[in-house]
Amino acid sequence: EDFVESFTLLDDAWRSCRETMVATGFMALLVWVCGAVLFYEFEQDNPAMEGAFKDLPSSMYFTIIFLGGEWAKIDFTPGGKIVCVIYCVVGIGLYGIPIGAVFEAFSDVLADEEKAEDE
Repeated sequence: EDFVESFTLLDDAWRSCRETMVATGFMALLVWVCGAVLFYEFEQDNPAMEGAFKDLPSSMYFTIIFLGGEWAKIDFTPGGKIVCVIYCVVGIGLYGIPIGAVFEAFSDVLADEEKAEDE
């Protein structure tokens, strides 16, 4: 019975922050695709990358790994280094938005639950 109540609270929290999560997912998709294009443009002829950015699908593969915080390739050209710094800052923000939204939603749901128990 405790699990049912817990999952009900989880569902309530998800419903209250669903729009934020969807918008953040869309922003992440845009950042991923735009980052892949920029890394492809700057790094496609870089021999140190060993063909990691030779085409757009390969570039998308590595940039989704980059967006997750793992940097498997690091010998960027100067243009690639600028894109890398911007990608890091934007990636941190993309992780921070849903975390804040989920914590706020849980806080609101638990406050409503506590208020209902008091009444």
